[in-house]
Amino acid sequence: MRMLVFTTMLALCLLGTGEAAPPSPAGGEYLRIYEQGDYAAVPDHDDFDVNLQKNGFTIEMWVYLERPLKERDDARAQPLEVWSLLYKNESYRWDMFPPGSPSFHFTFREGFHAGGLPGLKAKLPLEQWHYIAVTFTEQYRQRCVNNRLRGTRGSLLRFDNTDGPLRIGGGRKPLLGIDPGPFLGKPVWVDFTGGLIDEVRISNVVRYPAEGIAEKKWNEVWEKTIEVPKGRFEPDEHTIALWHFDFEGAPESKWRDAAGNGHHLTYNGTYLHVNPHGKLATTWADFKMRR
Repeated sequence: MRMLVFTTMLALCLLGTGEAAPPSPAGGEYLRIYEQGDYAAVPDHDDFDVNLQKNGFTIEMWVYLERPLKERDDARAQPLEVWSLLYKNESYRWDMFPPGSPSFHFTFREGFHAGGLPGLKAKLPLEQWHYIAVTFTEQYRQRCVNNRLRGTRGSLLRFDNTDGPLRIGGGRKPLLGIDPGPFLGKPVWVDFTGGLIDEVRISNVVRYPAEGIAEKKWNEVWEKTIEVPKGRFEPDEHTIALWHFDFEGAPESKWRDAAGNGHHLTYNGTYLHVNPHGKLATTWADFKMRR
């Protein structure tokens, strides 16, 4: 058994000696979801509920796509593939859709009524880091993809305050296809297993405030170019939580809340920290520590 485990780890190390994903513009490491059903999560807290609604809020992150999302294919009975980026059960969620549909969709849920932010149609090139963000206030909502911002005037739905954890990279039960149709029993909602996530920051303020809102018409849409954050996200008095995903030596250090608010993440699943540039001895020691 020990030899089998050793052989497996050796294979992982050899695979890791190939070309790895580059660091995000923030530098350091990143979050990878290894298997379907895995996710990183932080326990429920009021910070992730009512406090986000007082002065508006911003959720932002870097994403890296290693493969495209699968598109709907009726001939092969293949439903479209949707990746869950951020999810709080029955409260709000942020999903990524394949090309041909809105790339991202942020949704609030209030009772049986759902509504939120229509996605920005943008096909993201593979094997590149992309900055994405959503901002909401009681009067308007905005989304950013790289340096492109698009906003619209509208009211903010008051989402339910649930006691579920906040989950990143997955954690949703798959939505299964129903009868009639070729997708019966096939999952649609899946974890973010086709890419990487870095620098997730949640703020109780709008990071890109819109100007002249009082003069804008209902449902009016505006676009502008923004300056994409450079380097690591830095915490301030408006930062609810911030995760750099940098490994600092201790097994749990990768999941610390850099905002200092104690919202530390836990990886749910089989997490393997394999440094593609490290030596076998280092990886084997790390594996033994996690057994």
